[in-house]
Amino acid sequence: MYWMRDYSTKVISTSCLLVAIVQAPSMAQTNLIVQPIQSEPFHAQLTDIDHEWRIHFRTADAVTVVPINDLLYYGAYRENNNRSLVVLSDGSILAADVLAFNGESLLVFNELFGEFLLPSEQLRGVILTLPTATTRHDQLLHQIQHEALQNDRVILDNGDVLEGLLTGMPQNGSRVNDTAATTLWITLKSPRQSTKVPFEKVAAFFFNSSLATTARPLEQAVVIGFADGSKLTVSSLEIHDKNITVSLLTNVRLSADAKTFFSQVRYLRPLKNDAIFLSDEKPVGFKSIPFLKRKWKYQNDRNVLNGQLRTRGIVYAKGLGMHSTSRLAYDLPKGFRLFQAEVALDDVAGLHGSVILRVFLIPQDGQPQLAFESPVIRGGNKPLPISVTLNDARLIALIVEFADRGDTLDHANILNARFVR
Repeated sequence: MYWMRDYSTKVISTSCLLVAIVQAPSMAQTNLIVQPIQSEPFHAQLTDIDHEWRIHFRTADAVTVVPINDLLYYGAYRENNNRSLVVLSDGSILAADVLAFNGESLLVFNELFGEFLLPSEQLRGVILTLPTATTRHDQLLHQIQHEALQNDRVILDNGDVLEGLLTGMPQNGSRVNDTAATTLWITLKSPRQSTKVPFEKVAAFFFNSSLATTARPLEQAVVIGFADGSKLTVSSLEIHDKNITVSLLTNVRLSADAKTFFSQVRYLRPLKNDAIFLSDEKPVGFKSIPFLKRKWKYQNDRNVLNGQLRTRGIVYAKGLGMHSTSRLAYDLPKGFRLFQAEVALDDVAGLHGSVILRVFLIPQDGQPQLAFESPVIRGGNKPLPISVTLNDARLIALIVEFADRGDTLDHANILNARFVR
């Protein structure tokens, strides 16, 4: 098979996107990893975002400024399975309590942004009770975000599904997640009858996706993750009298105290930057060689079971899901000098599974050359960083092979697999 303790400021490079100047206080939270595209990762605290969307990070020695387009990511996104999730039509996820629904707007409460209304056309749905199994969790979330529906849908905790029109839910002054609120009902109208369903029996409800607002296309948007498990796709930030307002792609605007806001940020990722992710590219070849009989497909930005890329409790937005033994090959883009990634097994493998990753470069003329070979990577291991100089190769091939115990649970994640200039 082939194949600095003066707190001086340094700016890595420049970029421009107009937003309001935001000054964040110093924070007593643990330093998080900053991964610029073209330099080594470092640990720092997020302190400012200026009017050109340049992100200011404080380390022990300096304030480093990274333009948003030169940032691969900051921090890590972790879910919070103890909170209900409100899913917006732009893909944003808000950890919030549902207070009421009048047939047109959903009244919710979030600890950072407070109480506010969300029109139903800006919503995809609500998960009130998250499944404990990550595979079912991911399936349900993927359904809400992507399934095309012509009606509203209610999923009961026993698995039953009801479809029709969600007409309302009275407010009794307490949150649905509180035990005092279990007498609340949601009314579902079908062509033949109206059905009242108590919230204590509802696991999730979806809104008619054909009525959902389409997210505005923008040159720049940033995904911001928070300590409560919320993850918002933000198009702009504004600061007034120490309050910050974020605008989402669906024109939803949420306001919070700026100091509290920044203390809660755990993750930043621009949707566009100067890296090319392999999961956004079409491979020139793929081959799966089964250990026994089963062949596995590769997945873009998902694990091989079509769930989220999740390793050691962190959810990754970009990467490839591959299973042993399989090979993916890609053309190399001109002007790019490095292939970088992190390889690990997905959390669905637990402490099981074992793989070896080999990276081959295929020159214009000549035989494939082994450019990288990992040690045995096992379930529960930290992601292993990879950096391969591309030289003058025309193709790159990633080969995931089984190590021991055959191919059992060899669910490999090639995280943030990318080409760098």
